[in-house]
Amino acid sequence: MSLDLETIPYQANDLYMLHSKAILSLAFSKDDKLLASGDSEGIIRVWKFSDGKKLREINIQGGDKSGVTSILFNSNNS
Repeated sequence: MSLDLETIPYQANDLYMLHSKAILSLAFSKDDKLLASGDSEGIIRVWKFSDGKKLREINIQGGDKSGVTSILFNSNNS
């Protein structure tokens, strides 16, 4: 299956689940509105699940070199 980037109404940098390194962890918020993804480079991205828009990016490089192996939303979805 191929993905035609021209038909998607978002900038390439905001595409759903776009990571340059391997994704090691995923977590949905309790209300299923948010999805967080963490990669082997130490980057966490939070997405609005309904339209794939990136809401936040957190770079935790400098810590453990194994990347983000676990993500969890608290009860407030934050």
